[in-house]
Amino acid sequence: AGNGIEVAFKPGGTGVADQIGAYLKDAANVRAWVALGSGSSGGAAAGLYFNVKDPTYGATGNGVTDDTTAIRNASSAAETAGGGIVYFPVGTYINNGLPPGSNVCLMGEGPGATILKLKDAATGNVISFDENASDVAVINLTVDGNRANCPGGSVGIRLWGTLRGIIYNVEVKEVIRYGLGMAFTAGTNQPCVDCLFDHLHIHDIGHTTPNGLGDGFDGKRSQNC
Repeated sequence: AGNGIEVAFKPGGTGVADQIGAYLKDAANVRAWVALGSGSSGGAAAGLYFNVKDPTYGATGNGVTDDTTAIRNASSAAETAGGGIVYFPVGTYINNGLPPGSNVCLMGEGPGATILKLKDAATGNVISFDENASDVAVINLTVDGNRANCPGGSVGIRLWGTLRGIIYNVEVKEVIRYGLGMAFTAGTNQPCVDCLFDHLHIHDIGHTTPNGLGDGFDGKRSQNC
């Protein structure tokens, strides 16, 4: 990877890849990685956080304001820096869909404490990583598809040919189709490879109308996950 980011995970390491850039096969390693630090004060991860509420980005997390632009700007800054943790303090962040890229982790303060909620009448996914993104993560938060007010909504977390992804301690709810969906990339049919899901709670999925369709997990386009 660029910008001096190492590929290998080193327990106790302090580099970006040591925390979000490596595939952690063992769930115990994921838990150790999560424990490296949480919050803008950082711990071992100090300096790697991009706090969406920082005045540079200006998210509110008040459950009313559309925070899409602020969150996308923080995510883009992390990606441009070569990788980082986009940190969400406690709050509900209304958004019109988030498309993070490679080497980016979205981290909150826990399910029910940090909520990423799709805005009314939105038609896309809540989180949809870039096609062929690598070394990505979603940690410690709730994804809310707001299905009662988003009849055209789709998937809670969508991975497109992702290489090395981690979904840990995440709640996904109120989405129309899939809580977690894994798809081939367009044209190349690249599946999602080397992804780990642990402490993932998916519930209240599908159309709110009778006989509505929906499923918690679509993992048929995956390999070694």
